[in-house]
Amino acid sequence: LSRGARSLVALERSTAALDNLRGLAEKLDSSAIEIRGGDAIAAIADLRGEFDLVFIDPPYAEAGLRKSAFEQLESAGRLRPGARIYFEWPVDEDFELPSANLGWLKRKTAGQVNYAIAEWRPSG
Repeated sequence: LSRGARSLVALERSTAALDNLRGLAEKLDSSAIEIRGGDAIAAIADLRGEFDLVFIDPPYAEAGLRKSAFEQLESAGRLRPGARIYFEWPVDEDFELPSANLGWLKRKTAGQVNYAIAEWRPSG
């Protein structure tokens, strides 16, 4: 929001992180913020509209969540053409883009973390 986004949706299952997000949202006092607790994968289907920017950073112990989150975003039609998707994963783990409609824009490593931005380029 501080960089010009019209709205922000956060999906979080950790109670502690959820409480922290809600506290930060209260301080910002903005109706443009929506924070949902629970299963993020299931919540994606209930979201409205398309997104221009998505951060997918699940717990490292659950590597399959990156792919599952993206696949749900794709199948639910939640990505606007040209959307940027941020992925993060441990350096000792292989991660390939989960769709032919994604292309890497930037990939980096910092310490024990790989992070990258991909662009959603739907065909047709």
